[in-house]
Amino acid sequence: MTQIQILKVKTIRNRHSTLEVSGYIGQNRFYGYLEGVCLTISTPHPLNSKQVENFEEKLQELFPVSYDGKFKKKEIDLIMKDAPFIFSV
Repeated sequence: MTQIQILKVKTIRNRHSTLEVSGYIGQNRFYGYLEGVCLTISTPHPLNSKQVENFEEKLQELFPVSYDGKFKKKEIDLIMKDAPFIFSV
């Protein structure tokens, strides 16, 4: 099991279906983008395909995409009031 800590999530101007996500995987910092349901991350800590799939599912639970496929800044800010989020994959 690998512990993931999400510290910051924000919307990207002119890319309404994409979130910028950052935090820690284990002891290593990561940066990534969640486009709809697809996660792209950059980290020195390797994750196997099952861990990436579980990470995507957790992000989708925390930040559901609205009916029009766009993330709303107000909704993301409201969710992030409870940050940081810590879970294992």
